[in-house]
This record gives sequence, C-alpha cells and structure tokens, in this order.
Amino acid sequence: MTFKKILIFSLILLAFVGMVVFTVTYFLRSQKSDTDIPALLAKTATTLTNKLTKKNLPLSQINHVFVILEENHDWQTIYNNPVAPFINKTLLTQGAYASNYHNIPTSMGELHPSELNYIFLEAGMVTFPDYTFTTDNDPGAKNSTSSVSHFVTLLEKNGYTWKSYQEGISGNDCPIVTDNTYAPKHNPFLYFQNVSGNPPSATNIYCKEHIRPIAELEQDIKTGNLPNYVFITPNLEHDMHNGTIAQADTWLSQIVPTITNSSTFRKDGALFITWDEGTEENSSDKQTGGNNPIGMIMLSPFIKKGYTNTIEYSHASFLKTIEEIFHINPLLGITNDPKIKSLSDFFIIK
Repeated sequence: MTFKKILIFSLILLAFVGMVVFTVTYFLRSQKSDTDIPALLAKTATTLTNKLTKKNLPLSQINHVFVILEENHDWQTIYNNPVAPFINKTLLTQGAYASNYHNIPTSMGELHPSELNYIFLEAGMVTFPDYTFTTDNDPGAKNSTSSVSHFVTLLEKNGYTWKSYQEGISGNDCPIVTDNTYAPKHNPFLYFQNVSGNPPSATNIYCKEHIRPIAELEQDIKTGNLPNYVFITPNLEHDMHNGTIAQADTWLSQIVPTITNSSTFRKDGALFITWDEGTEENSSDKQTGGNNPIGMIMLSPFIKKGYTNTIEYSHASFLKTIEEIFHINPLLGITNDPKIKSLSDFFIIK
C-alpha cells in the first residue's frame, strides 16, 4: 500500500468517525439518555483508531504462521553453501533473511542444549515458578512445568488454533518418548503439563489431538483445515542433527512448496525457517556451541523479497513477532523487554 493510498484511506476513515460521532451524539441527546456521551465517544474513537493502526501494520495481514526448525548449524555453514541449493537459490531469493539472528540475545550469553531453545521459542524463558529446564531429557514428572505462561495457551485464549506436525510419530498417542529418529526434545509443547498432562502421559487426549504426524500436514492443506499456528519438526535425519545439510536441503525442497503453493499461505501466510542453535565446531567454546548467528529465513506474500539487514535478532524476536501477529497479551518472558525487536521490518503492507 502506497503512502498516497494510506492517506486517502485515513481521510475516509476520519470522515466515517465524524459521522459516527455525530450520529451517536444526536441519538443519545434525542433519547435524553443518561449515558456518559464524552466517554462513549472516546471509546468509539479509540476502537476505530486501533483498527486503523492494525490495518497499517505489516504483521496484521498474517493469519497463518508456519515454522520449521532445523538443528545445530551456524549461518556461515549454510549461506552460499553449494550443497544447499534450495536454501540459497530458491528460499533466499523468494524470501527475506536475517543473517544476524541468534538463539538468544548475545547480551544474555548462550543457551544450550537443544531442548532449552525449543522451550524458549515457546515461552521466552526456561525458568518457571516450579521448574527450570537444563537438560535434553524426555518430558516427565521431573522434567515439565505446570506453567500456562506459554504461547499456544495464550493463542487459544485469543480464539486461534495450533498443531505441531512431527516427522517420525505414529499419531496413536502423545509422543513423549524418544523413538528412533523422533526426539521429544524438539517438540516443546510436550513439556507443558496443560498440553501433555500432569505428569506427561502417552494417553493424553489433548496432546494427541494437537501433535500430529507430519504426513497429515498435506491433507490438512488440501482440505483447508489448517490451524493458525503450524509448528513443524523434521526427524533427526532431515533436521541436520544426524543427517547432512544436503539431506535437509532436499527435504525442505519437498515440504516448503507444499506450504507456499497452498491457497491459505498465498492469502495470509508466513513461513519461518531457522535453527535451534549453532554448531560447536565453529564456536570458541567446543563444549556448548556458543551463540553465533544461526540465521532466520522468511517467506510470505507480504515479505520484502531478497531483503536482509545486520540488526541483531534472536528466538525472542520470532516469539515477539508471532505475539504481534496473534495479538498475544501479556508478552511472554523476555519478549516483554522493549529492546527485543520483532521481525516486522522484513514485511510490507499490501
């Protein structure tokens, strides 16, 4: 939307506000109502102003979010790597990317192992009133939290839907146990007891309904039955954890078009692809992996194609972005810090 169009739209809306104010005032006075007219008019003006503001925010155009998490690679091992042609020649040209994107803000040091980064993506923190996450262990009575201060809970309170599509699960139970190339540590929702049970249980119905095999994603796309928030985890061979960059690139070349060619995505979707944390081979600290840039790739009908910048972002930025998209309040964990920037700079108004 050009500045001229925005100006015209604003003038039309202001005229509309004026008519509403006049009509309400006339009606109330004609009825000799005891209603507080100034208060009512102020509320009306505020509501319309909020609608105008949201209308002009790039993120307000998005109603379906897809996220894919890869594993344990610095951006320098991915960018311009010839073994990843889909990422570099297709995704980076069709989308935008943040090259200075970290797992957590560099001012906070670093966050490891993997499980903690997934929890952080969901809640903006890893320390809760009843538990602090420190390991890669499967969810259980001693490795879960009763906290409801996490994204999908607030998402549902706002009337939106979600599913986690996991490669390597059967769909017959709540997948709280490591199984071959499926790892619960890469499925953060399981660690919240209001999702998986107290204690987490394989028989939990809510969990089974929301955490589904990745094979069902294509069917949900075809039927138009997609939730608003889609969290996708490849298996350990396709997420660069056990497999190679080339294997993951091939896997992405198959699943990404399924998403981006869908009518849902073309209408109001956004796809985010990132890594949970960096790789220790490129870190000064071989034991932990450090906090080098891991990169974030974004695709959307509203994206600035080919755009990048040098601003520092992190998983907190991603969480803040989807909080803004779905009007989440209160903001979770460190996303409440005004210094945490969302990824809105990568999107445009259409």
